[in-house]
Amino acid sequence: MRIFPFLILGFCVIARCLWAVPAAPIDVTLSQPDGSSFRATPRGDEYGHWMETADGYAVVRELGIWHYAFRGSRGELLASPYEVGAPSPRALEQFPKHSPPVVDASLFEMRVPRPLYVNGAPRSFEMTQPLLTILVSFTDVGFTYAGDAFQNSVYGTGASVKEYYLENSYDKFSIAPAMESYGTPNDGIVAVTLGFAHPNTGANSIVSGAIAGADPYIDYSIYDGDGNAWVSPRELSILLIIAGYEESYGGEAALTPNIWGQQGAIDSVVHDGVSLWTYAMIGERHATSPLDEHQATIGIICHELGHLMFGLPDLYDRDSSSSGIGNWGVMASGSWGSTGTYIGDSPTHFCAWSKAATNMVAPDDVRTPTTAAAILSSSSNPSIKRLWIDRYEIGEHFLVANRQQSGYDAALPGNGLLIWHIDPLIASQNDDETHKLVDLESADGLAQLDSNDNDGDPGDPYPGTSNNTLFDDSSNPNSKDY
Repeated sequence: MRIFPFLILGFCVIARCLWAVPAAPIDVTLSQPDGSSFRATPRGDEYGHWMETADGYAVVRELGIWHYAFRGSRGELLASPYEVGAPSPRALEQFPKHSPPVVDASLFEMRVPRPLYVNGAPRSFEMTQPLLTILVSFTDVGFTYAGDAFQNSVYGTGASVKEYYLENSYDKFSIAPAMESYGTPNDGIVAVTLGFAHPNTGANSIVSGAIAGADPYIDYSIYDGDGNAWVSPRELSILLIIAGYEESYGGEAALTPNIWGQQGAIDSVVHDGVSLWTYAMIGERHATSPLDEHQATIGIICHELGHLMFGLPDLYDRDSSSSGIGNWGVMASGSWGSTGTYIGDSPTHFCAWSKAATNMVAPDDVRTPTTAAAILSSSSNPSIKRLWIDRYEIGEHFLVANRQQSGYDAALPGNGLLIWHIDPLIASQNDDETHKLVDLESADGLAQLDSNDNDGDPGDPYPGTSNNTLFDDSSNPNSKDY
């Protein structure tokens, strides 16, 4: 075990293989048949999701009536005899708060990328990523927002997915529209209509049908750069925008038909002599009622493309026993960051680990005790410090980054230095809050991300609300290994 005293001073120099997205942290109104209503929040992700009341109780709907829920013998949430709004406070005492369903761990297929900065200098990260966006309609559901709306939000020069990735990569990684002949040639957008009704789920038939429907307008073979007859997502990424609604926005309160945003793979399909199998998919619209309906925001797209283009894992807690890294990164609930009208319109940056693992940033190693360090704001500077715990420099380490509420980081919960405890050998991602792949050492020592009390707050960065300027083997939190 190697212990690093680190006194913080002067920091303000300012389908298959499925990945999902966490539910949007919004309050919705749920109604009972008698006309009464209550407020609730969707929780979980595609693997397992539920609704939770404002005071923390899980609820399920049975025969149109919302009931307080209890866990069944297999960990599933079942309806109790108590209807929401009816039981006495004493009756509620039997229901634990913040009690998610138990999710089958076999659903979690681990695909954590090996950090590319380990063992030698990083490869060059500068590249242009071709992206094909397919707008998918059905016999019963068409698009509300025209192709121009998604051309702007994905490839545009304003608040867009392209601009988000440019800012995060410090202008090294640029998303480019795929070459196609549909509508406006080479704007990256192809619209198709499938010959069946919306299935109200992200079915494989949607993916294979969309790829086939776009084939007349794109030569997939030109993206087989290595000539192996397979088009990888780094050669061409495929994003499906599905007409209808996005279920992660509102959970059971989301309007239908809907799909839950995801990244995954299907059995390979062959077009133009090459095989394609990977995709990202989101619903076109966000709404829990006709009054709040709007075009899907960019945060969910940035999150799913993080999976598709880089193989990054989810950094929220997939069994919902903690908040993972919360709002401190787009691969968790930071995908729903907002500074404007709609949640998800300003997703927060990739966390320090994600940037290092993808070569957006080459961390600067600190191998001796340090009493002062100038770390520039990572919203505009590729500045990350790394302190190894593992003497062989392949395992546990700390990453230190300065996060400020600027650019796409404007929606952060606070400002200051974030200290990340990394263990790349952990196969359960961030599901075990006692030993995470990527863990934020909260400066205030409260570890509220681990206890699921919030998704991040001003006490997490250094010095933060606790004015903590010390990180060593005896501080709280401390620099010891697991």
